[in-house]
Amino acid sequence: MFGAWSLVQSDNWDNHLRALGFGTLARIKVANMSMSYIVSADDDKINISVLSRLQNTDVSYTLNGPSVEMKNGDFVSRDSLSWNNDTSELVLIKRSSSHIIHVEHRLNTTRHTLTIRSRVEGHGDATLVQTYRRS
Repeated sequence: MFGAWSLVQSDNWDNHLRALGFGTLARIKVANMSMSYIVSADDDKINISVLSRLQNTDVSYTLNGPSVEMKNGDFVSRDSLSWNNDTSELVLIKRSSSHIIHVEHRLNTTRHTLTIRSRVEGHGDATLVQTYRRS
């Protein structure tokens, strides 16, 4: 899971952003945005950097530790990161006052892909699936 990952496919991005309350201009702005992730470890911390043309974000999580407050414009969430030993998955859950977003990070070692599935609770048609490949 550790290393640099570049976005190669994004499915249902517009519906996902609409469910989060993003307006038309914001959705158009990010529609063709290239994104990459850098995932690294430092002692008991997992560091996730999201790089894009609009904004770069660096977050350090303690596995199964306290939640971290994240701000992205007007959108504020509390994020927590855990490791599922049974499925070998990092699970990142984002919670905001108006939405609960379940974000699962999965690494497929045979295809060398990182898949991020983001579901907005209460919006069944707004599941975002992004596929990343090692850079």
